[in-house]
Amino acid sequence: MNKKAQIQLGESIFVVIIIVLLIVFGLVFYAQAQKESIDAESSGFDDLDTIAIAQYATSLVELQCSLQEVQYPNCFDITKLEAFHRVVQGNTELEKEFYFSQLGNAKLNITEIYPVTIAQPQRSWQLYDNQPTTLAEQAQATLPVSLYNPIEDTYSFGVLTIIQYR
Repeated sequence: MNKKAQIQLGESIFVVIIIVLLIVFGLVFYAQAQKESIDAESSGFDDLDTIAIAQYATSLVELQCSLQEVQYPNCFDITKLEAFHRVVQGNTELEKEFYFSQLGNAKLNITEIYPVTIAQPQRSWQLYDNQPTTLAEQAQATLPVSLYNPIEDTYSFGVLTIIQYR
C-alpha cells in the first residue's frame, strides 16, 4: 500500500512539472510574438519620423519658391538653395543649432535630375548634414521636387534625398 502511494505521488509530481513546463513555453512563445509585434510598430514610427522630416524640409520658408508672397509646395528656389548652401557650408554649428530640434540626426540633399545638359551638368545642394559619431541604422526617403530658377524663369525637376540615422 505504501509503494502504491509513492508511485501515485511521483505521477502527480511528474504531471505538475509537465504543466509548469507547458506554461513556461507558452509564456516564452507569447513574449516572442509580442516582441515581434512591437518591433513592427516601432519601424512604422520610424517611417513617420522620416515623413515628418520630409514635410519640415519641404516647408522651409527660406528655400521655398514664392511669387508675390504665394508659396508653392514641394518647390525650391535655386538661388535660395545656393545662398543657403554657401552660408551653411561655412558654419556647420549654426546649422546644427538651428535645425537640430526638427531634423535631428539626418542628411538632406537636393539633386537636379532634369534637364541636365553638357553645358549645365547635374547640380546638387546639401541642406543639412548631422551624422552621429557612432554607427547607426539608416532610413532613406526620396521625394520629387520642383526647382525654380528665377533668373532664367525656368523650372527643372529634382530629388530631395533624406537619410535619417537612428
